[in-house]
Amino acid sequence: MYFAMAVALCNPSENTSFLISRYRRQLESDGYYISNEVMAYSKLMEPKQSLDLMGVFRKLPKDLYVPAARGYRIDIGCLLANAVAWDDLEVFNRGIEGQSQRSRGDGFIPLSSFPVDPSTAIHRHMMMQPQAEQDFLYHRLEAIRDQITEGYTSGVLYLRCSGDECITLKPGHPVLLDRARKADAVPVHKEPSFAKFLMADPDRHIKAFFRPLNILSIDEVNQELVAEITQAFITAGASPVKLITLGPCGWNEDMPSVSLFEALNALENMVEHNQKFFSAAYTAYLSDFTPREILAECAKPEIARIAYRMTGNKALLQAGDDNVRAAIMGADLGL
Repeated sequence: MYFAMAVALCNPSENTSFLISRYRRQLESDGYYISNEVMAYSKLMEPKQSLDLMGVFRKLPKDLYVPAARGYRIDIGCLLANAVAWDDLEVFNRGIEGQSQRSRGDGFIPLSSFPVDPSTAIHRHMMMQPQAEQDFLYHRLEAIRDQITEGYTSGVLYLRCSGDECITLKPGHPVLLDRARKADAVPVHKEPSFAKFLMADPDRHIKAFFRPLNILSIDEVNQELVAEITQAFITAGASPVKLITLGPCGWNEDMPSVSLFEALNALENMVEHNQKFFSAAYTAYLSDFTPREILAECAKPEIARIAYRMTGNKALLQAGDDNVRAAIMGADLGL
């Protein structure tokens, strides 16, 4: 049964839609086993015959996208990325509409993985939606944030396909598209329109980028990139206290800004990678206070030590008492 299904799925025809519809229940329940056979059989077919899944999905109705994706063991997100790469609006829309649970961001997530190209059909279609510019900025900030602890390629992942014939979606494979490089796109925070769109809904976008990193290991944080983006937010009109309030302190938009004591107190339990992540924001925020004002609001010498380590402000060492100086000097010595 599984092998017969695999042979049929790997040899698409005008009957493929009927086949998937007829065996939809089996694909949903036994998709893992069927897709194992599909991957094995499609590999045997190469290089004489390669299975082009974009060609398959172009001929399927939207209600068959999910069971077909299970049978071919591909992620709908990979399918949408390929649709953007080929600027295939029909596959793009069917891929979104065929999912049982949809959100407003489903289309912007794959679109944010590519350099901006307003001339494409998918871009024009997405920009017709209400709040499109705000949603697009939000997901582009999410995309560039994802590269803070990984290879930085200006917030994009892939390049669009040219007119050359090639297969970019195969059973069981991750995305086969050409990977982007840093020079392939202008990062969102360097675009001329960044300040305009950021300040149209600053709280939402601050929370998108400045929420604490949720990583398990002490990955190397690209502090130079974070400092650059932090400065872009501030230059656009977002105040440092707002970054601290909505970011590391995690307060809601309708709450008042944090006090100096509350901002410093948040440092006590902040893990190392988030200290690196928020270093530029805290440096900008604390620059409005004197060293004595900062130290007066530090509940413990350890908080002063963390503030010193994050900002590098040697005036804190000079203004501190013996306990503060001992804590800070310990930080300098790596103790």
